Amino acid sequence: MNNNEKEKKSDAELIEEAYKMSYTDWSLIEGLIEQAESEETKEILLSREKYLYHREEASCGCL
Repeated sequence: MNNNEKEKKSDAELIEEAYKMSYTDWSLIEGLIEQAESEETKEILLSREKYLYHREEASCGCL
């Protein structure tokens, strides 16, 4: 396995972890973003973080 495959798997695992998180854990995704190797993965994680943040807002009746 070359480094690119290893990095992609690592990034894939980070994305998978983010998609398993509850909306109340949205702030934990920042730590995953810091671990991500590629800019694409960072963008995916940031998008997930924003989505979960807004889900939490909606659940609290803030929207």
